[in-house]
Amino acid sequence: MPRVLIVTEPPVAPETFRLALLGIGYNAVDEIGDAQRLVKRAIAIEPDVIIAGTESPSKNLFAAASALDEHAPYPLLIFTPDADLEKIEQATAGGVHSYIVDGFSVRRDANGRETLTVVCETSSARNDAGILTACRELLKRKLGIETLVELAAPGELKSLTGIDSRQKPVRLIDESKK
Repeated sequence: MPRVLIVTEPPVAPETFRLALLGIGYNAVDEIGDAQRLVKRAIAIEPDVIIAGTESPSKNLFAAASALDEHAPYPLLIFTPDADLEKIEQATAGGVHSYIVDGFSVRRDANGRETLTVVCETSSARNDAGILTACRELLKRKLGIETLVELAAPGELKSLTGIDSRQKPVRLIDESKK
């Protein structure tokens, strides 16, 4: 079972990620709410992957990602509604393996097996097989599990996330109860 260090910067609730990750077979070995402690905790517990959830990535998170990339290169994924191109470029240049905008959801198939679906907003065509394949392969390589990937047009997820109307946008949609 992959070991995950969860980083949540307020106002993101850590239980959102923990419950979703447990449902798909991850072991949340620690949860921290402060990116300043990220490097020390990662070195101490040696997770298989680090997953961060944040309203908007902080300078501390980028600094920690850069330090980790240099000294202890663990895969680091950021889930955020913040689609600021400068932050995305800073993240990918500074050691973040995946910068995922507008969340993910957990779904249960007909056999009761939960799957993680990552929905990515992209300016490319929704059926762009190259982007779908690249996203799936990247997530498989970095997370160590199979995920479903769906592409959405820019702004298409606003009604699901409430990014324009809520102080705290929805990041996880648990469809396993349906």
